Amino acid sequence: MEVVTVVNRSSKTVNATWDGKPYQIPAHGKVSLPRIVAEAAKRQNVVMGSEDPYTGEMQYLLGVEEWGDPLTSVEQTPIITRMNRTPLKKNEEVIKGDNGIYSVRDVAQGVSPELGWVKP
Repeated sequence: MEVVTVVNRSSKTVNATWDGKPYQIPAHGKVSLPRIVAEAAKRQNVVMGSEDPYTGEMQYLLGVEEWGDPLTSVEQTPIITRMNRTPLKKNEEVIKGDNGIYSVRDVAQGVSPELGWVKP
């Protein structure tokens, strides 16, 4: 079993789960984990809003030293999706209502952000 060094790039404890077992990586800390657990932990902790919609590349809160991952500090963002929608240039305006989040497309189709219903 290959063991790798996982580095928490953020200032908060990062949680991950593998095979039903919880793992915690302390803020700016390093832990040794089996390769398969390290990969799962990394994939579970994406920096939200960092995924490139064309290439699929993204940033992670964790880095693995042996894989040459970036190990510089990074923090989680308040963005609610992992994809960076800015390059897409459409439906980028989001209207927040009491019943959730509605895109421009939903509003154009008659969805009421305030009431949560669709016009007939």
